[in-house]
Amino acid sequence: PDFIHEEDFIYYAEGMQGIGLKIEIKYGKVTEIKCGVLN
Repeated sequence: PDFIHEEDFIYYAEGMQGIGLKIEIKYGKVTEIKCGVLN
């Protein structure tokens, strides 16, 4: 990951500000995957 915030793993698209992939993990399991513009 490019950035880890608590249990969120964030990967940014190279050369594209604010766009990427966020994977949220709770209790050792993936609970949410978001792709696109990340806030």
